[in-house]
Amino acid sequence: MFRSLMFWSMACAVVVACAPPVAPGTPRPNSQVITADEIRSSELPTAFDVVQKLRPQFLNDRGRNTVANSSSAYPRVYLNGILYGEIGSLREILASQVTEIRYYNAGQAQGRFGSGNLSGALAVMTMGR
Repeated sequence: MFRSLMFWSMACAVVVACAPPVAPGTPRPNSQVITADEIRSSELPTAFDVVQKLRPQFLNDRGRNTVANSSSAYPRVYLNGILYGEIGSLREILASQVTEIRYYNAGQAQGRFGSGNLSGALAVMTMGR
């Protein structure tokens, strides 16, 4: 028992010691949302560039679905709540106009935007929505 307790104590100490430093009062970025401040700070030209640099996991291939009329292996893009296109359409959206980019997994996307979002969705909000 003592060895087990000692092992877990050491393991916890290693994990804590290896964690990246975070300045006090600095909020951690939300892994599902890219904020206006992050977008502005990135100084990148398109929404695609922003996502690729700040949250590349949004662009991960989720594999083709085996459902009839299989959807894309990538999340669909919604601009201000309206279907805009496939993942490549992010290249057409100027980052300077974007206020938020939010990732929805398949279940969340189906609930929010309806069927056809088996690989999730990226909701892009722009100024003057």
